[in-house]
This record gives sequence, structure tokens and C-alpha cells, in this order.
Amino acid sequence: ALGGLVMRLTSSRQVVVEGADRIAVLPFNATGGDVQFLGEGMVDLLSTNLSSVGVLSTVDPRTVLSRWRKKGGDRLDLQGALSVGKEVGAGSVLLGSVVEAGNEVRMSAELHSVTGEELGRVQVNGPADSVISLVDSLSLKLLSTIWQSQDPMPSVSMSSVTSGSLDAIREYLKGASFYRRTVWDSALVYFQRATDIDSTFALAYANIAMAKGWTAGIFDRGAARALDRAMKYVNRIPAKDRSLVVAYSLFSKNKLDAIDTIRAYVATHPTDPVGWHYLGDMQYHARQHLGLDYDSLMRPFERAFELDSTFKVPLVHLLEMKLAVNDEAGYRRLLTAIGPESPNAARYDSLAMAVWGSPEEAMPVLQTFAEKSVWALGPLFSAHESLSEPRMGLINDILDSTVVDLTSENLLQDPARIQTLAIRMVMNATHGKVDAAARDERIMRDNRALQLKRLGTAFAVEMVLLGYADSSVLAGASEIDSNNIYGALMRSQLDLGRNDVRAGRAEIDSALRLPNLTVRQNGVTVDYRLLFNALDGWARILEGDTTKGIEEMQRNIRDFGLLFTGLSSGTGAMRLEMATAMALKDGFKDEGRRLLRYGFVNDWEIQPWAYLRLGRILEADGDRAGALDAYTALLNLWTDVDRRLKPEVNAVKESVRKLTAEGA
Repeated sequence: ALGGLVMRLTSSRQVVVEGADRIAVLPFNATGGDVQFLGEGMVDLLSTNLSSVGVLSTVDPRTVLSRWRKKGGDRLDLQGALSVGKEVGAGSVLLGSVVEAGNEVRMSAELHSVTGEELGRVQVNGPADSVISLVDSLSLKLLSTIWQSQDPMPSVSMSSVTSGSLDAIREYLKGASFYRRTVWDSALVYFQRATDIDSTFALAYANIAMAKGWTAGIFDRGAARALDRAMKYVNRIPAKDRSLVVAYSLFSKNKLDAIDTIRAYVATHPTDPVGWHYLGDMQYHARQHLGLDYDSLMRPFERAFELDSTFKVPLVHLLEMKLAVNDEAGYRRLLTAIGPESPNAARYDSLAMAVWGSPEEAMPVLQTFAEKSVWALGPLFSAHESLSEPRMGLINDILDSTVVDLTSENLLQDPARIQTLAIRMVMNATHGKVDAAARDERIMRDNRALQLKRLGTAFAVEMVLLGYADSSVLAGASEIDSNNIYGALMRSQLDLGRNDVRAGRAEIDSALRLPNLTVRQNGVTVDYRLLFNALDGWARILEGDTTKGIEEMQRNIRDFGLLFTGLSSGTGAMRLEMATAMALKDGFKDEGRRLLRYGFVNDWEIQPWAYLRLGRILEADGDRAGALDAYTALLNLWTDVDRRLKPEVNAVKESVRKLTAEGA
């Protein structure tokens, strides 16, 4: 009874009028050349101001704008506006106008409950060069009309959390419009102008970093500098957006914890499309660590686009994954949705032709990509599992023709051909062409460039560890030198790979005494001690201490980083050993089996061996369907292998025959 009385007393003490505690700010009608951008801009500006008042909340501007456009946009009357408010879960909607007349600006606003009752009507006038102050004044006046508490009203100041410059905000909003449509280069121009005008405009700096991440890569130095500036002034960013910027900063510094931050964010803000996109993007780039299937990877992107169909950024990775799962209908729907304005549209249209067009249509597209930059074909190589054997053969022909007559002597003269050679080397191994892969590895290892020698040697070591080749492939591998980080990584893995724990531990202990184990790589601090600690975990597993070994490997590989998982990092084989140990150990089985199935989508040459191990584990456990799925995935890759792999293929085919007979 006492509890009920307290609830009645507290609920009757309204701080603001009923319905005004959750407001959907709709675009204003803007008249006048210098204030046109404030039409939709007022949604962001007033939402920021009003949500800074603790008792109020505002619906996410991106959600409001998306629903407003779907309902008819500028053609909406009051009833249409109220309908938008109801659909986004608001208690009231804020409408208004901004009119410029000479050197004066008049701002008017009306607040209506979603049932139609007018809750407040306010107006402010002032000089055209003081629009920011006018927004604050309008917010304060509106607050005074709905305030019912005896407590003093809080202050509001939009300029304290964004920018005090109207010109900077104007340029920022133009950049945001281009960014949403994936027109990255134009977005960068306007974001940069915003920071040129206001050197403390944290949100603009953060968007420079994100746009550069799409054009030059997340480790671009310009992106890192912009993000450092954003973090310097991060307290000027509204609390909600601040969470996203902090998460992106963690992500760009190679921290897997960024994903936990974003998962918490979308749980708190489930209608924010940008938050869902961030979650999708980070999980997409961390899929080697997470082992998520394609449906799980696509879901956050699909949710983001569902919440706001004018926000095209989530479509980029969605298109790549639709290609990977051979979903032509879904791919073409997204291609239509992203629109011709996007610089990505032409590329993805060409990729569709390369995958689903006739050989005559695909050949010139592939040739053009390969000659300009083979990395333009990145999504295509990621889709190699779903491509038909003839189409994969066509792609291999293109790779061969692009690096024809390539030798170690002329390799350095053409960086694009280095990329092509590396991809051909990996793809040959992935599809069981061991001799051809070894030939390309030798071309790299015989080169005088240190980075290429190391890449070739790392690949040769991986061939031995996985089972593609025996140790003879390492003849003359001078880079396997215990006196440098990379050589020590390879030597210790070779020892552990042949179950020589004593030699492996000696190498690990020696490596941990090397100088400069912490290095700057692509603008990020990378601590190679963590990989040697992970190898110590592998040694523990071999000694029989499986639980502690797995935990040590998990912790150190996770801390080593979110993005450094490629061939040159040296993590592939040890991640395979960790996943295998997990798949066999109670308490880790589900995660380990998920990693074996989905955790090597970017480690192409490891993928078939992960399927093989998973199939054997599931077959031994009596999981017929799971084993058949893993074996089928393997056989789709190993359709025509070299002699060395034929015994493995024949054994898998026999297992498939038995499992199929059991289910008949």
C-alpha cells in the first residue's frame, strides 16, 4: 500500500506537460537562401538541445527523417506529422519554420501531442548571423512553456556540444548528406570545410575519420589524425553520438572491445540506424574472431537500412555478402537501392556481371579490374566458395594472364602485379593446386624486397603447418631466423606443429627477450608479445592442459587485435589450432565449431582444412548433417586437386558416401 501511494505521488509530480517528455522533431519549413539547410538541420539541432535536458528525450533524428520521408516529406500536413510521431513512439511532435528576411531571421515552433493537442507555441527573432543563439533561445522558450516542476529549468546550449559557428554547421550537414549516400569524396570536402571554420568541431573530425576509412582504409594517417582531434574535443559531442565516436576510436585502434560497446549502444538505442550499421561493420571486420554466419553478419546492416532507407552506407558490405552467398536477386535489389549516384554502384554492377554474366560478358570486366587493381575484385575472391567451377576457372585465367612472364627479377617493377601474384598464390592453395601455389611462393621468396621475402616465407610455413606441403618447401628459407620477430614466430609454430613442445617453448622464451616486440604498424601499436603468449597457450594444449591453453590463446589473440588477421600476421595456423581444441573441449565446443565453420572466410587457404577438421569432429560425434555440411563445403573447394591432396579427398568422399547411406 505504501509503495502504491509513493508511485501515485511521484507520478502526479509532472516535470513537463504530459506527452512532452518524448519529442519527435520534424523538419522545419525554411525560407531564404542562407537558411535553406536548416529545414532538415533543425531536426538535429533541436533534438540535440532538447535531449540535453535530463527529463526530456528526443527520438533519434535519423529515425524521424526516414519515417518523415516515407510518409511524404514536405507534403505532410499536421495529421501526417502526428502519424509520424505515433509511429516512432513519441508523445509529441515539434514542427516549425525558419524565415530569413534581410538581416533578420524568425524562428517559430509548435509542439503538439500525438493526439493533436497543442502543448506550446513559441517564436524568436534575431540577426541572421546569430542563428546558433536563436536555436538556443527557441529551445529555452519552448522548455518554459512545457515546464511544470518547481525546480529551476536547466540551461540549454547547442553550441557547447556541437559548434558555435553557423557556417561550420552548414558545411557539416552538407557533408553528412553526401556521406549518407556513400559519396565519400564530396563528404570529405564538406567535413574538412567545417573543421577549417571551427577547429574544435569534434563531430566533423569524427566524420572525416569515418569517410577516410571508406576511401583510404581505417589505418590511414589522415583518418587517425582526424580521430585524435575528435577525441580531444569529444566532450563537446552530445552524449549519444559520443558513444559512437568512442566506439569507432576503439575500433580504429584495433580493439575488439569496440563491439561490446556498440552492442550495448543498440540495446539502449534500438531504433538508431547508424548504431546498427556500426555493429554490422565491426562484426563484419571481426568475423575471424567471432565466427558468425552470413545471416548473423547481414542482420545489423539489414536492420539499419530497414530503419532508414535513405541511409545507404549499410548497403556496401551487404552487397559484398550477397555476392558471397550467391544471392543474385537480393544483390540486384540492393544495387537498385544504392542508386547510380553512389561511386560504388558502377563497381558492384560490374561485379554482378563478373559473377552472373556470360563468360563473354564477364571476361572484359575481369580483365579491366585485374589490370587496374586486383583488389577491386576483393568481394569476388571472398565469394569464391559460391562460384561455379567454370567461373572460378575464368577468374584464374585472368590472374594468370595478368602476371604472365612474372619472375622474381621483374616483380618489384609493378606493385599491382604483386597483389595479383599474392592472390593467385593463395587461391591456388585454397583450391588444391599445391604445385602452382609453391611456384608463386618461391617467386616471392626469391625477391630482394624484405617484405615480399617475409610474405613468401610465411606462406611456405603455413603450407607445411596445414598439410599442403612437407618441410622441403622451406629449403633456403633464410627468413626463418630466431633473431627477428617474424622468423621467431614461424620457427616456434613449426616446432609446435610437429609436436616438439620443448623446442617450441625454447623459441618462445627466446623470442620474448627480443627488443622492439611492440611496433607501430599502419599507425596502430601492435604488441607481438601477445602472439608469443598465444603460442605458449598452444604448447599448454599439446601438454594436455587444454582449458588453460585455450583460455591463454583466446585472451592473447583477442588482445592482439581486431584487424590483423591476414597471412603476414602469423595468426592463421594458431587460430586454427585454437578453434580445433575448442571444438573438442566441453565448455568451448559450440564456439570452436562455429569458428571452424565460419571463422576463416578471409583466410582462404586455411578454410578447407577448417572444414576438414570440423567434418571429422562432427562425424565422430554422430552429427551426420553437420559433418555432411562441412565435407560438402570442403569438396566444393577441392574439386580437382594435385596428387598430394588426393588421399584426403578420397577419404572425405568415402565419409560422405557412408553418411549419406546412413541417412537413406
